[in-house]
Amino acid sequence: MARFCPNLYHQFTELPLRERFAAAARLGFDAIEFHFPHQIPKDELRVLLRDNGLRFIYGVVPVDWSKGEFGLGGQPGREDEFRRAADLALEYAVHCDFWSIQVGHGRLPDGADRQHCMDTLARNLDYICTQAKGLDLWVVIEPVTSARHNFPYVLSTMAQGAAVLRAVDQPRLRLVYDT
Repeated sequence: MARFCPNLYHQFTELPLRERFAAAARLGFDAIEFHFPHQIPKDELRVLLRDNGLRFIYGVVPVDWSKGEFGLGGQPGREDEFRRAADLALEYAVHCDFWSIQVGHGRLPDGADRQHCMDTLARNLDYICTQAKGLDLWVVIEPVTSARHNFPYVLSTMAQGAAVLRAVDQPRLRLVYDT
């Protein structure tokens, strides 16, 4: 049976962020997704989830979208920055019992070789999956079609995402198909 949950980044936007949790619960949802859980201190986030009877399903490894950054996972030369962000995402995931965290791969840098970026992503995914070993947590990647924006992403097709999954071969790694 299909289950649905609202994304608090896109829904209930007429409300302040913290009020969106209760709004979702009032409509009968038992889970939410939110791209940027790290915008709320982790202790407060855990209370918001618990007090509203919600499970956190899906969040993104921290990155600053306001700067045009859509993920660090596939960005060569930024591996240390990715690891710090991944460690923070895992800290939140453990503290608040997340179901999954998404590793954004980001834009394909101008002039960059896509395969080099995919190889960087594979190494970064191996890192976060290894750090998540033993946790009840899925690590996911989501290809983003370039038709959505005026630039290509490192992973623009499901085939590219599947190739990275095969290269990494970690049991907690999954591919997201977002329609």
